[in-house]
Amino acid sequence: MKYPLLGASTLAAIIIAAQALVPLKAMAAEDNPSGLAELKKENARLREELAALRERDRLKSEISTVRARVERPVSTSPAAAVPTSVRRAYAADKPVYKAVPYVQPPAALSWNGFYVGLNAGAREDQVNATTTSVVGFAAGFPPFRPDAGFPTPSLSQSSWSFRIGPYVGYNWQIGSQWLVGIEGDWAWANKTATFVGAAYPNTTNTFATLGSPDTFSVKTAWDASIRERVGFLASPNLLLYLAGGPSWMKVETTSACVAGGPSRNCFAVLPPAPGTPSQLFTQPVIANSSTKLGWTLGGGLEAMFAPGWIVRAEYRYSDYGTITNTDRRQFTPAAAVVFGQDGFNVAYDVRVRTNLATVGIAHKFDW
Repeated sequence: MKYPLLGASTLAAIIIAAQALVPLKAMAAEDNPSGLAELKKENARLREELAALRERDRLKSEISTVRARVERPVSTSPAAAVPTSVRRAYAADKPVYKAVPYVQPPAALSWNGFYVGLNAGAREDQVNATTTSVVGFAAGFPPFRPDAGFPTPSLSQSSWSFRIGPYVGYNWQIGSQWLVGIEGDWAWANKTATFVGAAYPNTTNTFATLGSPDTFSVKTAWDASIRERVGFLASPNLLLYLAGGPSWMKVETTSACVAGGPSRNCFAVLPPAPGTPSQLFTQPVIANSSTKLGWTLGGGLEAMFAPGWIVRAEYRYSDYGTITNTDRRQFTPAAAVVFGQDGFNVAYDVRVRTNLATVGIAHKFDW
């Protein structure tokens, strides 16, 4: 028999009352043994239902407690009141925290890209010139010995000049420490090496006289190059590099006969001796100009002091080989009668080498 609507306490009271009636029923059932057995069974069943109802109430209580903890936290006991003086002292000493603005971290330095720069510095020009032959036009006229007669040395001079010009290039960075690139530059410079005393170097017997104002000069002007570069990044902003490639230089030579003085190049001794023409050659000054191809090799270091800005210091050696010129010295009609020929072909060699020391600054584009 079930009592689904009764609480555990009510059912317990009913069971206790029923148990109190058992002796009476027992007394009434002494003469009925089967009734007594039935009564005992009823008593046992009531006890089992009472135990089940108590267990159900216990589980309900536990479930209610868990739900209360999940839905709202258990409140703690209120803290003791803090004195007003203590709160004020704490507020006065409390540190003030200010919001720190976000700063974008600096981007990693990159050497990749196209750059344009300007360099300036000094160029040493090493010039060496020597006459190789002097040959007359007329058949059978013997060539002059360049080293015969009064000893005049060949032209050999070293001098420095100011040099400035732009440069452009492109870099490819390989990994974190290597770089390759290509660069071209052009620079203006102007220096003239002059030998005074002869119209040609080392032609003492033919074209030189002690005290002559005649000159032979070599002018070195602009130079340019295209170089391949290989560099090593000692740090993210410091590059050590080597560079080399073809180079060009503008070279001008001038042989000048100057009137006056004891010159035998273009003018006779003044006043001229009887029967001697006062001017020997039709062209007192002969100039030659050429752009000479050579090679250059050097190295330096570069520092990227800000994203896109690079400063450098560089040294280069350049060799332009030998320039060979031949001047045609034509006699005047009067001089041709005296000497029996039309003039001379004078051949000479000029070798040019340079040393460069420059500094520069460039801006790199992220192209």
